[in-house]
Amino acid sequence: MKKLILLITLCFFSTVSWAECVEGDCVNGLGTRINGSGDKYVGQFRNGKRNGQGTMTWPDGREYVGNFAGGVIKGFGTMTYADGKKYVGRWRNNLKSGGTKTYPSGRSSWVEAEYRPVTAAEERLRKRAAEEEQRRWAAERVEAAAEERLRKVAEEQYDVSAVIIMWLAGALLVYVIYLLSKGKVSRARRPEKPYHQRSEEQRQLDKKISDEKRAETAKKLLAEKLAREKRAKKIAEQTLAGKLAREKSAKKLAEQTLAEKLAREKRADEELSRKIAKLRRAERLQLAKNVIRQVNLKNFHLAVSFYGEDERDSLLREENESLNDHYQKEIKNFLGLSDRTESKVWIDFSEEIKELGMSLLTKSLESEPFKTMLEEKGLEPDNVGQSQKIEKSKSWDELKKEL
Repeated sequence: MKKLILLITLCFFSTVSWAECVEGDCVNGLGTRINGSGDKYVGQFRNGKRNGQGTMTWPDGREYVGNFAGGVIKGFGTMTYADGKKYVGRWRNNLKSGGTKTYPSGRSSWVEAEYRPVTAAEERLRKRAAEEEQRRWAAERVEAAAEERLRKVAEEQYDVSAVIIMWLAGALLVYVIYLLSKGKVSRARRPEKPYHQRSEEQRQLDKKISDEKRAETAKKLLAEKLAREKRAKKIAEQTLAGKLAREKSAKKLAEQTLAEKLAREKRADEELSRKIAKLRRAERLQLAKNVIRQVNLKNFHLAVSFYGEDERDSLLREENESLNDHYQKEIKNFLGLSDRTESKVWIDFSEEIKELGMSLLTKSLESEPFKTMLEEKGLEPDNVGQSQKIEKSKSWDELKKEL
């Protein structure tokens, strides 16, 4: 009697329940729930409440995709309205808490927070609603348990029917065996004769059947072999396609990297060109002078005086080339760049400054102090080498060391 009253009570609650879990686990997991007003929720549940990521749709066309907490909209999410408007931003207790609203025309605006502190009355209502929801979910769980018991009863009834059918089938089988034993069914199959007692025609027929079976077996084996080869070929094609795709991706990435590198180098060269273009001739001469100051002109002039004028140009260039590191250092300090020393713009500018340095060294030999030094030593500029009787086997570097 108690069980009957419980079952009637569960059926009553199942008819008045305002929400239904139509799919999945609506207590602790992923599920789909529809309430009496037509609101549909698909997403995560915790303790029978909406909690986590989910999607909520209303009959008026609204749709929310985002985060829930404790059964309410809370966190980050997107609300799409039936008229095409869209709000993307933060939510708190089903209210907007700051975000962007986009209109169908494409215009967008910032929406300030609508959240306000919850009053004590609202908190009581919320707790009461939560308690009612918990009771409803408890009723649903009891209803699910009752349905499970009804299902088991139906399965037990099905098992009884199956036993009756099996008993009838066994009885029919016994009856057939009885008829066979009485000879009221067609006689049993005759036993086959030994091979040596069969006729030639029967032997030929048996051979033909055996050949057909072997041919069928061979055909089946061939089909299996072709199927394996086809699968192996398909796997090889897929592997090759994957390899080609990876190589293509790697090549594309390398091309993009190279293009980015060339673009950076081009921008750096353009920046270097702009800096060089802004330099006045006086500033370029000052660069060359800063390098030439590294040379001990007194020793240099004395060493050059040992050579004829036809050999001085090569000696000047050799001395100028030995200052290459100083030229590079001065240009780096002046321009503030050091990573484009191998670019054409840098090399051309370096050669220009070195030529200015060469001209400064050349002019120093045409200066009055150099001519005065030659006169003091009693030398003539046109035939200095012969007047000093210098051994031509001595190199430029050796001569400078002696000085």
